[in-house]
Amino acid sequence: MSKVFIVGAGAWGTALGVVAQQAGSKVILWGRSLDHVTSINTEHRIKHLPDVTLSASITATNDIAEIENHDIIILAVPSQSLRDVLKMIKPHATKKMIFVVACKGIEMKTGLLMTEVIEEVVPGMTVAVLSGPNFAPEIAKTLPTATTLACADNAARDKVVQALNYTNFRLYLNNDIIGAQVGGALKNVLAIGCGIAQGYGLGENSMASLITRGLVEIAELGVKKGGIQETFYGLSGLGDIILTCMGSQSRNYKLGRAIGRGAKIEDILESTKDTVEGFHTADSVRTLAKKLGVDMPICETIFKSLYEDLNVPNAISFLLDRPVREEIIL
Repeated sequence: MSKVFIVGAGAWGTALGVVAQQAGSKVILWGRSLDHVTSINTEHRIKHLPDVTLSASITATNDIAEIENHDIIILAVPSQSLRDVLKMIKPHATKKMIFVVACKGIEMKTGLLMTEVIEEVVPGMTVAVLSGPNFAPEIAKTLPTATTLACADNAARDKVVQALNYTNFRLYLNNDIIGAQVGGALKNVLAIGCGIAQGYGLGENSMASLITRGLVEIAELGVKKGGIQETFYGLSGLGDIILTCMGSQSRNYKLGRAIGRGAKIEDILESTKDTVEGFHTADSVRTLAKKLGVDMPICETIFKSLYEDLNVPNAISFLLDRPVREEIIL
């Protein structure tokens, strides 16, 4: 039996706990809040997944030291919190552990991918990346889904498959941990742009154009970063983009839609307690794109809409008034 320790007991981490339990693994969730942990242990539910009752075999703790003696460590915390959480984990980490990155983002200021943050804080660890079109509530209800598991170490990959794969959670494998991370992070930024377009009433043509050209931007950055082109047309690329840019459950899409309808970004963020990864990634991808010399007009426009109060008419002009060019598809 695999022993899975999930760092992060929010909706996503808990949903992955359901997956691991269904696959026959022993599961412990770690959360910061004692009340949250107690709710899992006594009521077998969390407020973020009100319609889901957890198996009594899924337990929770707020003691990070319990990570010891576990082989599979799933990191399901907000991306901008990962570095601080890793510092807590480091005294208890062992080389036998496999760190499975389930958070999607790029670190602000540094422009580092999540696996690169791991290498800085806890060097030498075996890593894998879990990324795909996966809404937590549907996974927690054991509805059918598929996702990408990227890992360069075949033996480690097989252990993660054993710990997570079951009938309603199908894993597709590759070894492109860079591409899987870039696709998973940037689709959140693109979803904000699609939400703005929908909220402002720009029509379905604009949505299709944003998704198509946004995918090209994401792939160009990912390949320049060292990813594999084909990854961006799989589950962790196109699949995740379709879900997040068109799914009503997407926090990033809902943020953009509210902006398109005239709400102020400060008011939106203040009114929600949920992490909206795309807001932070819009800033960090700008850092990375400049570092790599990649032109990303759609992501740049979304950044300006979020951080520089660029209004929708001017955003449209910024994108559509550029010189006509060949349609370059990687």
